[in-house]
Amino acid sequence: MKVKRSKQHTSARIRLAETDIAITQHRLQTDWFAGVTDEVAQIGGADAVAEREGRVDLTSLPMVTIDGADAKDFDDAVFAEANSDGWTLWVGSQSQSLCARRVIV
Repeated sequence: MKVKRSKQHTSARIRLAETDIAITQHRLQTDWFAGVTDEVAQIGGADAVAEREGRVDLTSLPMVTIDGADAKDFDDAVFAEANSDGWTLWVGSQSQSLCARRVIV
C-alpha cells in the first residue's frame, strides 16, 4: 500500500501558538472549576476503572475480530481454547476509553 502525503501539517510549535491566540481572542477559560481535579483523581486511571468494572485484560490471547468488513472500528473479537471439558470461548469488546492515551505531536 502506498501512502501519498498531500499536505504539510503545521509543526507542534505553530499549533501551540495558534491555540494560545485562539484562547486569548475568544477569552476561553483554561482553568478547571474548583473540585474538578480532586474528583478526577478519585476516579483513577484506566487500570483502576477496569478493575472496578470487573474487566479482564485479554491482550495476551490471539483474538480474531468478529466485526464486519464495513466496520469503522474492529473492537469485537473472539478466541476459542480447547480444554479437558470441551472448549472455552473468550469474547472481547475493546473499550477505546481505556486505551486512549494523550499524545502531543
